[in-house]
Amino acid sequence: MNKLAVLQEAAIQNENLFDKLMEATKYCSLGQITEALFKVGGQYRRNM
Repeated sequence: MNKLAVLQEAAIQNENLFDKLMEATKYCSLGQITEALFKVGGQYRRNM
């Protein structure tokens, strides 16, 4: 499984993403990681 798929699966399972994020940054760009997380979780919008 590629690093982005591992990250997405961890997000879906509500696991701690820190280790998976650190591993993904070795191989993927910030844009790729952002897009992968957006696909499984949507966009974060902070209440102002």
